[in-house]
Amino acid sequence: MEWNNLKQDYIELLDRQLLEVDATKKAYDYLLENEYSQQEAKEALCVYLHMMTMEILQSKQDFDMQMWEGILQRVYIERKGDSLDLGKQGSVLRRIIKEIGTIPQGEEEDYLDGLMMYENQILSFSEYHGLHSNDISRLVKAWIVKMYGAYKGIVYNQLPCTKADIDEMANLLVMDGDPYMNEALAQSVLENDPDFDLNDQEVKDTFYQSGIQCLLRILDSIDFWNRELGNNGYLKYLNSLTEDTQE
Repeated sequence: MEWNNLKQDYIELLDRQLLEVDATKKAYDYLLENEYSQQEAKEALCVYLHMMTMEILQSKQDFDMQMWEGILQRVYIERKGDSLDLGKQGSVLRRIIKEIGTIPQGEEEDYLDGLMMYENQILSFSEYHGLHSNDISRLVKAWIVKMYGAYKGIVYNQLPCTKADIDEMANLLVMDGDPYMNEALAQSVLENDPDFDLNDQEVKDTFYQSGIQCLLRILDSIDFWNRELGNNGYLKYLNSLTEDTQE
């Protein structure tokens, strides 16, 4: 189901919850008090509802009010960031590069698994949503900003001048791959790697910083392959990698 349709279903569910569920109403009111419009507040809560839905599907359990209230606690941790036009987005990206840095020269091999994981997600999203390379560039920029926001507890508003739903796609990509936001994913990660300590600040720093560095490298790769191969060059490059793997 495309995100537009899914989001509409979530908004209808939210409208019912706002009448019946105190935790949802409290979170909604909190967002309104912190300069969100009614539509922005509902769209923000849609992301948390999607997170809850994914956890229900992965854990194969019914709706759990305690889990929902736990997810909503993130509303009170995060703060609203700038409303980003393309100029401000560029400013935030430059600040991220300065603060986080890029993949150190000579250490690329340590990042190969992460790069492959993100490229597979990009290819899957592009096929499902019919994205072109320019759309993917916008998506990755939004993804970087959203991941940085998750790391720092900042919620950036929708990025104008992008294809519809790029912002929501970026929210989903961050949420689906973030064990600090996605409880079901956290449980899966801990089962596979018991040494992954979510309470260790160094582990958290490494998770977010390496993810951002991988996405920054992919952003450079998008620009490079679009120049080298022309229109949709980056997608041609990703598809060639897939074909080589299948041979």
